[in-house]
Amino acid sequence: MRVSLIARKLFFLLYHAQSRGRPPQNAPPLKSILQECIACISEQQQIDLPEDRDRQLSILMEYVRKCRTLLVLDNGESVLQAGDRVGQYREGYEGYGKLLQRMGETKHQSCLLLTSREKPKEIALLEGRISLVHSLQLPGLKDAAGHQILKDKGLIESYEAYDALIHFYAGNPLALKLVSTTVHELFGGNIVGFLQEREMSTDVQDLLDQQFQRLPSLERYLIYWLAIEREQVSLKDLQENVVAPVAKRDILNALASLRQQSLIETNSTGSFSLQPVILDYVTLVIVERMVQEISSQTIGILRSMDSMLFNFFSTSALPILTRSLSAAGATMRRICISLTCSFDCALVSA
Repeated sequence: MRVSLIARKLFFLLYHAQSRGRPPQNAPPLKSILQECIACISEQQQIDLPEDRDRQLSILMEYVRKCRTLLVLDNGESVLQAGDRVGQYREGYEGYGKLLQRMGETKHQSCLLLTSREKPKEIALLEGRISLVHSLQLPGLKDAAGHQILKDKGLIESYEAYDALIHFYAGNPLALKLVSTTVHELFGGNIVGFLQEREMSTDVQDLLDQQFQRLPSLERYLIYWLAIEREQVSLKDLQENVVAPVAKRDILNALASLRQQSLIETNSTGSFSLQPVILDYVTLVIVERMVQEISSQTIGILRSMDSMLFNFFSTSALPILTRSLSAAGATMRRICISLTCSFDCALVSA
């Protein structure tokens, strides 16, 4: 992170990836990362490390001062806690915060690049306009780059079809690669047919499941409301929709976090909406949870959930079904159709 001057030539490039398909509990402890880095930079001259973590970090800092090194840590959120303890490290992984702090505060000639859906608190504290610690939110791919991915995956379509698929997945390169397989295998490469069916790729759904389960309850609550409303929603309307007493500051922080994770979009008037693929995914979540309630003949959707989400489903999601279908378009039609089918099945089984 802190760099005196990044020279054109790096002596060492160290990359460590925590696969997003891999269980987060298997994220490597800091000690193994330090051992790997120090062994590589020292050219296997220093393999045995002291047990004390601070001494291990000091050894690494000595080497990154001497040798120009680029250290890349991918999928950094795997060492952070999910849910309402956002920004806190999982037990046993607190050392990663010390690593970020030392790399950001110590003078050296190397660089640490961290990719993460969530910003660690150390980055938030150290970054600044004149600081040598910076964070960058990666936007979606430009159309031309998205076209290249789709062509490489064997999808031969018009540029209009390419653009529609890229827009639906907000230019996310991993999502485009994953969904291309579904389009190719199940729809014969027909992008238009795939988009008309609005089928959710299993791989993409698994990816969104992982991200959605990490969200604090307030962020999930706001996403549910944006999915129900479907259209762009103002901050004022979101505040009015919140059933539980929540400070405006907390709502603003939650919206900023969702925006940082590319889960919501904002327009020039300050209104909020969901990306198309997120909208379809959240609609599916709402349908599945309501179907579960009807099938089990219980009310209140997953009573083990926290009170805010319980209130959403019991006081907001179910009564909203009485609105005119034209109020929320396709989302409400899909919910109503699924619920009607499930209700009929429940009556038959009873």
